[in-house]
Amino acid sequence: MNATQEMSTEKVTLGKNRRTERANIRLSEFEKETLTKAAELSGLNLSSFLIRAAMDVAARIQDTGEIPIMRVSNTDAEFIRRENAKTGTVNRKLVQRAHSAMQARKKAAS
Repeated sequence: MNATQEMSTEKVTLGKNRRTERANIRLSEFEKETLTKAAELSGLNLSSFLIRAAMDVAARIQDTGEIPIMRVSNTDAEFIRRENAKTGTVNRKLVQRAHSAMQARKKAAS
């Protein structure tokens, strides 16, 4: 069974302006287990692990000035399309979060 769950990360301090952001991420049970295991191996809780992964992607984008090719799962792609259709714009943060989650899944699987 591949049930999708929604989990939240919240109370993230970003940069100098100390703003708090909340992100909802849709994950399958397998994805959640994989990410949880990767987070445990890194000594972080799941929220902190996901935040660090997203910050790593953001730092790479800032260093190179380019957004890397974003490979995301079909589930993530559908979620991004739905969210983008609601706003009428491409939300790069959603793409970056999905990409970092996929990278974490790959890293945890290897």
